[in-house]
Amino acid sequence: MKRLKSCLLHLLHSESPALVSLRRALGIATVAWVFVFTIAFGLDLAIEDGLGGTRLPIEAPDGTFWHSMAHWDSLWYFSIVEDGYSLPEEGMANVAFFPTYPLFVDLLRRTLSLNVYLAAYIASWLATVAALWTLHRWAWMESNKLQAADRTLLYFISYPTAFFLLAPYTEGMFIALSVGSVISARRKIWLVAGILATAAAATRVTGIILWGVIGLMWLEQHGFFLEAVSKLHPAHR
Repeated sequence: MKRLKSCLLHLLHSESPALVSLRRALGIATVAWVFVFTIAFGLDLAIEDGLGGTRLPIEAPDGTFWHSMAHWDSLWYFSIVEDGYSLPEEGMANVAFFPTYPLFVDLLRRTLSLNVYLAAYIASWLATVAALWTLHRWAWMESNKLQAADRTLLYFISYPTAFFLLAPYTEGMFIALSVGSVISARRKIWLVAGILATAAAATRVTGIILWGVIGLMWLEQHGFFLEAVSKLHPAHR
């Protein structure tokens, strides 16, 4: 208990850039989650048939609370968590959905003995914290200004579609892995950059692009582009 208290005090008062960014991420993600979830819950209560979307035959805890933001693709991910991938002879299949997010949800579900809905909400919140943390670190790294990094998070979380970060979707996890990969490449930690890029590609198909980004960053950091420019323009030699 004393060690936990010590860790919390360190997190609250440390001026380490990483912990400063983490405090920002935790605060913004928590406030945003409460705000978005309250609106979604209220709308789900107000609208007789809920927010819409076709529900899959997944058994969920009773009550509107669990369904407030779990619609559409969320339920496909839930089906993967509970029953794995399947390819039925008739109807739609869940094989089009990538495995990283449902694997993380299943890990939380089994470790903490949670229902799949609660595990998914926690997974998305944790992923959003990681996304905001890496984004803040990247903006601070590039601008060398704390205020610029703070504004980056404010603009990012204020965007109208940012609520998808907090719903049981892959957006938060994908952003966290993608930005983490770029930061690692900027710091020349190529192995970590490659692992995170691979995990991002296993979250959403667009993550494949990160391999090209990392490749270009590797070439740039090894002077390839400077050599190319010097060959085209001798004056730059």
